[in-house]
Amino acid sequence: MKKNIVKLASFTAVFALGIGLAINTQKQPIRVNAAQHTANYAGFAYSGNYYSSLDTTGTDGINGTFNSALGTYVFPKAWYTYGGSSSGTLGSELQKADEDPTNSSNMVLLYTRDSIKKSASTVSGTLIWNREHVWPQANSNNCWGQEKAGTDLLHLRPTYEATNSARGNKKYGYISGSPSALTHQGMTYGYSSGSYFEPIDSVKGDVARIIMYLYTTYNSYYGNKLKITDTFASYDTLLKWHTADQPDAMEGHRNDYVETSNQKNRNPFVDHPEYAWRIFGDSCSAQVKNDCMAAYPIEGYVPNPNGGEQGGQGQGEQGGQGEQGGQGQGEQGTIPTSNLYSIVFKNNGSDSGDLITEENYTSYVTSNNLVKSVSDIAKVFPGSNGLKFGSSKTTGAMTFNLKDEAKNNIDSIIIKSTQYSSDSSTFVLSVDGNVIDDSITPGEDTVINLTAPTSINSITLETAGKRAFLNELSVHIYEEEQQGGEQGQGGEQGGEQGGNSSEAPIDNPTSEPAPVDGGTSEVPVNPDQPIVEPAAEEKGCKGSIIASSSLLAISALAGLSFIFIKKRRY
Repeated sequence: MKKNIVKLASFTAVFALGIGLAINTQKQPIRVNAAQHTANYAGFAYSGNYYSSLDTTGTDGINGTFNSALGTYVFPKAWYTYGGSSSGTLGSELQKADEDPTNSSNMVLLYTRDSIKKSASTVSGTLIWNREHVWPQANSNNCWGQEKAGTDLLHLRPTYEATNSARGNKKYGYISGSPSALTHQGMTYGYSSGSYFEPIDSVKGDVARIIMYLYTTYNSYYGNKLKITDTFASYDTLLKWHTADQPDAMEGHRNDYVETSNQKNRNPFVDHPEYAWRIFGDSCSAQVKNDCMAAYPIEGYVPNPNGGEQGGQGQGEQGGQGEQGGQGQGEQGTIPTSNLYSIVFKNNGSDSGDLITEENYTSYVTSNNLVKSVSDIAKVFPGSNGLKFGSSKTTGAMTFNLKDEAKNNIDSIIIKSTQYSSDSSTFVLSVDGNVIDDSITPGEDTVINLTAPTSINSITLETAGKRAFLNELSVHIYEEEQQGGEQGQGGEQGGEQGGNSSEAPIDNPTSEPAPVDGGTSEVPVNPDQPIVEPAAEEKGCKGSIIASSSLLAISALAGLSFIFIKKRRY
């Protein structure tokens, strides 16, 4: 009997170790920081008088008078020549603006955050680094090329040519599931999946503040054509990154240099991070705005001495979620006809007509108990089979902001759509700015089952390709009697809360779902939350992979419930 018990225990341990290693090395990539130049992580607080004449008494919001006043105040006095490397060109100026504060012979690159020798961008015929438009020209609605905002020193940053190409024109956003790590010379500098790019934690705030600066400074100048969501997953993600990764000394160093340059201006969101929630907070969920206000009060902001890695409220090592458990959802029966909230669109007889606007969209609605308002409309028209998203040359998009009575306890989203002629476009579905399905085929009634009943503020649909019709959008509110599998409560729900940590905190609001990128069957992770792993050494992670793997596997053997998202087409 003892031998059998010993054999069983040994088998269990070996099995746990093997499964644990497989899960850790194949399913959940360890998000290590790059072997970065860390001297610039010290917190930054501005103490100059550049803003002494700024009127800060205006109204808040992106359409408020304060945003307008700030944009006028920080508008550059001059710009630089895009090409070339001689004095007075961007190539020369970036070497100065991004000079390593601890080594004047070096410059610090953006995404990899490492320090390299200053040199011309091309050495011996090989392109070493180039000029990165943090807000890509392709996502600017043709607002900039190689002039004005397209040559702004507070916009462009030096990056390795390879990292610039890998990032491309992808939107910034959190990536769920098991994303592909982007590496350069052994350094992880970001993650990529589909049309989204997520930089490492210490770069997230830098990126967010550059995007906010460009919008505030240039949107009015370019005829209000700029849209934050053209280059960022959502306003929530924008403000979360700004909150979690505080302004650091490198950003302050750049501001100091640019103020003395021909531009003679500064990025105000580095110097006064509280301006971010004043201008962009009303475009975010209440929780995200409140977190930003708590991190950056109008009076008394004190920077984190360890720089942007910490964020608003620190968590202990591996805190927040602990082992990846959560709520499992069994097989769900046929969606009942009760507890549906929907918006249904007219068939307009033809595919011609003026653009749909936020003011006139109700003219094309036959019934609606779902949508409070719409926003971020791009190329949507009246159509012969509902709303026509996109044209022969461009894609279409629309965000639906849900009514209070229809936004809570949602367990599924239903989309009824129709193909436009022979166009092979698909719909991309986002929830609160986060993509959860990017391959919805028009012509089929598509049901997206969420991992668990949750609250949703907005749903965005956009075409990926050309044109498609949207006939109806619905959500189903969970009810106890609904046919389906039991909901499992699996996994440990959180590590211990720590005081101060060098990791970005896990923000886990109950008002957001936990979608999976591409609808995979792996354990989903909310793309609006960073995956937090143990702090990493330059060449690996602290602690034992074997130990953590075994713990994960043993937890699985003890009854860990995994989460599944199941997408059905009817």
